[in-house]
Amino acid sequence: MPALPDNPKPTLLVLSHEIKPSGTSGQFKARHAVRTLIEAARAQGFRIVSAPFDNFHFELRHSETAPRIRLGDSEIRPDAAIIRITGPYLSAARIMDRVLRAQGCVILDSYERFSGSGLGKIEVLTQVQGKGADTDRLIVLTLNQLERWVRAHDFSGNRRLVVKPADGFGGKFVRWVNGSEESIQAALEMARSFTDGMPPMIVEPALNIAAEYRVYTLDGEVLGAARRVIDEPDKPANASQGAELVEEVPPAEVLTAIDKVRTGGLIGWDVAITQSHGVVIIERNRPPSWRHFAQVSDVDIAGAVIASLKRKVLARDAERRAAAP
Repeated sequence: MPALPDNPKPTLLVLSHEIKPSGTSGQFKARHAVRTLIEAARAQGFRIVSAPFDNFHFELRHSETAPRIRLGDSEIRPDAAIIRITGPYLSAARIMDRVLRAQGCVILDSYERFSGSGLGKIEVLTQVQGKGADTDRLIVLTLNQLERWVRAHDFSGNRRLVVKPADGFGGKFVRWVNGSEESIQAALEMARSFTDGMPPMIVEPALNIAAEYRVYTLDGEVLGAARRVIDEPDKPANASQGAELVEEVPPAEVLTAIDKVRTGGLIGWDVAITQSHGVVIIERNRPPSWRHFAQVSDVDIAGAVIASLKRKVLARDAERRAAAP
């Protein structure tokens, strides 16, 4: 058998609940992250395949060990894939994820990151504990637990609490509790507002923050960073909630803290320098948004992500050629 040929134009499969056809063939409407990833992939030579999720199905054939993926009447074997699916197609996305991996497809974003489990933020909190960039935290699972712990807290000396969902939501549901009945009720009303029941809640002391940074890493390497300008102490330092970003290299102690817990993939780290606890990793965002960061920085995050993806595809192709008889 001859050696496998080079792959001149690898295929990127994009499965996302964000994508809507724009009315022009081959064009898509999507939010910033997916849109810029598609644009970067096209610029770096990928052929893009995307369609509504219900256009795909799997085919099992006698004596074949792996299902085939079909888009309409055509079989597809993508080289790489982005899977951003929520809602009723999660089970189907789980199967798609496994079939693609079995075919050797390089997965950029797997379905687990978009399943709404909330485990990502809790997982990283357990990783940072005891590594010099942590603080005391509670994870509460029920509304009764939340109210009991909040009411039992000692608020003397301005020891306030922050209550927020483990799922994040871009800072929309962060509440500060100062011990007043009004602030307690505001936190409880936030927790009751979720139609599918209260998600796990993080309860932690309000930090006296001197500076806060968003740091982007890709496979453990720093891509870029920005400092968040906080005008109001009780306002979430999220760009989606109006916080201003200023591109800035963080102090060495911030990068050292991230280095102790860094991991693969594209990560947005929120790290604070506090007056009482030193450096504290507030949370890890995976996958992060970079729409606001792109407005203050020339760092091409989407381009870097796709370049990394393409290197992995080329490395996989090289392994296949080397293994071919």
